[in-house]
Amino acid sequence: EKEITTYSKEFWIFIGATVLCLASFQVIFTTSIPVYNKIIEAFGFVSNLAMPADQIAHYSKFQLWAFALVAILSSIGQYVWWGRVKKEGWFKAFTNTFLISLAITALVINLEKVYDISYAILLFACFFAMVANAMIIFNIFKGNYKVSGGAITHIGVALMLMGILFSSGYSKVVSLNNTGMAISNKDEAFTKNDNKENKENIALWQNKPQKMDQYTLTYRGMRLRGRDLPDYIRPTQIEIIEGDFHAVALEDITQNGKNYYKKGDTLAIFDENRYYEIDFRDEAGKITTLYPRFQLNKQMGNVSSPALKHNVKSDLYTYVSLAPNLEEREWSKTEEKKVAIRDTFFLNDYVAVLEGAQQIKEVPNMQLGPNDAAVKATIKIIGSDFVEYQMEPTYIIKDRMVAMPPVENEELGLRMRFTSIDPKTGVFSFGVNTTQRDFVVLKAIEKPFINLLWIGTFILVIGLILAAARRYREFWLVKD
Repeated sequence: EKEITTYSKEFWIFIGATVLCLASFQVIFTTSIPVYNKIIEAFGFVSNLAMPADQIAHYSKFQLWAFALVAILSSIGQYVWWGRVKKEGWFKAFTNTFLISLAITALVINLEKVYDISYAILLFACFFAMVANAMIIFNIFKGNYKVSGGAITHIGVALMLMGILFSSGYSKVVSLNNTGMAISNKDEAFTKNDNKENKENIALWQNKPQKMDQYTLTYRGMRLRGRDLPDYIRPTQIEIIEGDFHAVALEDITQNGKNYYKKGDTLAIFDENRYYEIDFRDEAGKITTLYPRFQLNKQMGNVSSPALKHNVKSDLYTYVSLAPNLEEREWSKTEEKKVAIRDTFFLNDYVAVLEGAQQIKEVPNMQLGPNDAAVKATIKIIGSDFVEYQMEPTYIIKDRMVAMPPVENEELGLRMRFTSIDPKTGVFSFGVNTTQRDFVVLKAIEKPFINLLWIGTFILVIGLILAAARRYREFWLVKD
């Protein structure tokens, strides 16, 4: 019936909705570029429209200002909604809010080094929204807290925006490759953009500690997951039935003190998922174990899923960029090693010593008869950083037939068979194959204050519930 004034609730709802629509339009316009191209090509024309090269920067430079406006408008709207602003009273209504927000913003800018002017403005808008809506809530609570849903929701939105600002604007890669050696010189995913991924990924060799930022990382090996098991399992514990999403247990599987499967049982597994056990030791000596997932998919490409290390101030997102498929690795041609007790020899660039050989009466997965015999050799291998390993191949004579079961060490990339014994000379022969050592390529990104995003989301939901409950009650009052 009359013109809407700037002091009405409807005006500020309209302004807020307009800003949101414009922000949405910018996103829709850009993401629809492939649709425009199809339409233009359908009429026989050629379209030169292309998506922005840096899509994150493209969206951010518009959305940042839009949501800084949303934060401020939500504050003004709440003040007008509750009648806190009168004609010629704008300055008086917002003076305290402005000064408090400015002081908090200046403090955070100096503490967290927020020197980007656009980020600083968005930060001020977030604090302005929180302070203004907090003041509204304080006054409302003295009357009826049930009508504070809108102000609580706006505080949640402001916290979410602040969480997005810090976690996205100030995220940093901590997995910096300082070795001077490239992860890959052939894979375009690593070499493009001036070797960006070669510089921002680190290679972890199994059981070899590697320093990364404030952590010391140790890769323990690849793991699998049973569908009804609470914990991960080692590949050596099962034999996968290809294409069936099941496996046969090669030993009893016990987790958390409970026996889930006996040797020979069939269990359901997530065959396409590989989990990589990585220990994170902080400077205080505390160890956190993460299991980033790498999903094998021949049709659509492999997919990485991050594992999270939660801290009070930041979260560490870690994911696998590259990992070898141990089932498809290639072994070298067999090399024969002939050595006597206490002889020193080389295995895949490692120093090895045949420490001894002894007859044994029991062999895993095999029943020995009275006329059968088995000899186990003990070989000590000195790896990098003088870490010692031990391999124990076995030579078996059963039913007048010779068995030479292989033993493997994935960490060293070695496979060995005990091939013969010369009782006259005391020389023992071993067949040795080598392959790529087990490793994983890891990328880690630190996102500061991302907890603000989740706290803001939680507060927003509380506000929505309060507002919905209030409207529900009002609806039934009006109906009655």
